[in-house]
Amino acid sequence: MNEQKLVTVGWVVGAFGIHGWLKVAPTGENTDNFAGLDRIYLAEPQGKPQPFDLLEFRPHSKSVLLQLAGIENREQAQAYRGNMVMVEAETLAELEDDEYYEFQLVGLKVIDEDGEELGRVKEIISAMGNDVLVVVGDEELLLPFCREVVKGIEEERIVVRLMEEWER
Repeated sequence: MNEQKLVTVGWVVGAFGIHGWLKVAPTGENTDNFAGLDRIYLAEPQGKPQPFDLLEFRPHSKSVLLQLAGIENREQAQAYRGNMVMVEAETLAELEDDEYYEFQLVGLKVIDEDGEELGRVKEIISAMGNDVLVVVGDEELLLPFCREVVKGIEEERIVVRLMEEWER
């Protein structure tokens, strides 16, 4: 594999059935990332990604089921529980202009409307149906990822409006 950029699109949460299907919790709502793929990668956290030919996928409730070459029974599938499911970044489905993949936002500088740097996005968490930016700088901030707070996303930074009622 020539150094392709791999991005995590889900986590293996267990086996499904007796024929080696993997049950995957996707990192976002877009299960289209699996449509048309020939290969995915599995890796333990901090582990080296292993390529697998993707034989079939299908949405299943809020998860995705994957059938991979070489994983033929429940026991083999269960051994991958907890693995990250990764794809090559260039194979991801196209998004609308105002949509972003998590990996595109993590690491970006966050500034307020006055230009004051607040820190960088460490991660994005989902809380009761809303995404929240975890921004780490002098202090850790949790900012709702919504139009009222996020005023713009540029090449290297996110501009946010801090509400007056928030204490800093």
